[in-house]
Amino acid sequence: MEKLYCKNCGIDLSGMRGKEFCSRKCSQTGKFNSFYGKKHTKKIRLYWNKKRSGKGNSCYGRCGNLHPFFGKHRSNKVRKAQSIGAKKMWAKRKGIPIEDLNKNKTKFKQYKDLVCKLTNNQPIKLLENFNKRGPAGKIGAYHLDHIYSIFKGFKNKISPKKIAHISNLKMIPWLENDKKGWK
Repeated sequence: MEKLYCKNCGIDLSGMRGKEFCSRKCSQTGKFNSFYGKKHTKKIRLYWNKKRSGKGNSCYGRCGNLHPFFGKHRSNKVRKAQSIGAKKMWAKRKGIPIEDLNKNKTKFKQYKDLVCKLTNNQPIKLLENFNKRGPAGKIGAYHLDHIYSIFKGFKNKISPKKIAHISNLKMIPWLENDKKGWK
């Protein structure tokens, strides 16, 4: 069997059938490049510059700063449509009617703030694993958890005092608390 070598760098290609080059880079360098030794005329350079710039570019208005959704100069109409879509998704996940969205969202925020304020007044140092309290991502760290969640308390119209009470609090590993989310 005849040994094959890369036409550009001379590496052994005996394990590769039907190959002339060891890589794409070798096939496009030196005398194997189709433009090797050629120069573009001024006319051709002007043609391609014109074709690839401004409105002649296939990505014009679709990429970068000119993109209608992600660009720097997106319109207020688009921004408003996106924020409304995000609010609708939030409401759908939480089971809140879309008509009451803004009204309920502000009420929920007030409820949550009150629960957090009352929770901070509880003697949480008495809870088991309080000394292991730490930030998310730290190995062995624990987070404060409301057994009956703040959102369920709001949804079922339970007093913020009951949700914030020490009997409804426990310390759990941060990963469990993160997985639990809004449940």
